[in-house]
Amino acid sequence: MVNTELLVKFLEAHIVVMALLTSLMVGWVLKHAFPKFPNRYIPLVLPVLAVFMNVWINEFKFTPDIFFNGLLSGCGAVGLHQALAPYVNKIIDKYVRRILGKEITDEVGD
Repeated sequence: MVNTELLVKFLEAHIVVMALLTSLMVGWVLKHAFPKFPNRYIPLVLPVLAVFMNVWINEFKFTPDIFFNGLLSGCGAVGLHQALAPYVNKIIDKYVRRILGKEITDEVGD
């Protein structure tokens, strides 16, 4: 069994929330605002972006901890998107249809 208390403490110590949320937003923008950008590259871009964000947050210091925490935050953004995408896309689609009168689609396999 997984010790959830230990897992939560690990994530609290190593996830950089600013980098995670920024990566999540940039991933969404890449997917929906730039349709020609291949979706398969988004999970590669987000950890790299999160590492740069974490280096910037730490005043341009680069240590293994800063690298690891940024990498973990970017991978966390990818995982969070995969876990929440079905629910978030339904909510966004509902409001986009109401406001703009059109539907956004989430292509699988791009």
